[in-house]
Amino acid sequence: MGNYTKTMLCLKRALDAQADTIKTLSQALDELARNPDLESPEKAPTHSSDADEVKYARASTLAKRFNFKTEQGIIPILQRGVKEGAIKKLGGPGNSKNRGAITTFLVSDVDAYMEKIRGIQKS
Repeated sequence: MGNYTKTMLCLKRALDAQADTIKTLSQALDELARNPDLESPEKAPTHSSDADEVKYARASTLAKRFNFKTEQGIIPILQRGVKEGAIKKLGGPGNSKNRGAITTFLVSDVDAYMEKIRGIQKS
């Protein structure tokens, strides 16, 4: 494979990763548009529940929230919830399978999904 081909392949991968990042940012902006309370800190409630304080969380944080010993225990549940459309996620590998942004999950969706499938409430 020549240098030109290698360079073009690297550029394609970089552009794919950037496209995935832009898609993630677009999803975050859409979420902000649907929830105007998040637009400015002045509008934020002064006292809120735990779920309101943390909008999105990583799988490792959610594993602790639901008393899993490791992150690996909750990942299949999160994947199933996302596939069913019950849990909204941001980031993660995109269509190009590049790593992309860190995957985070909407905490309120995860709370509702865990309640639905297991009757588990956060600890």
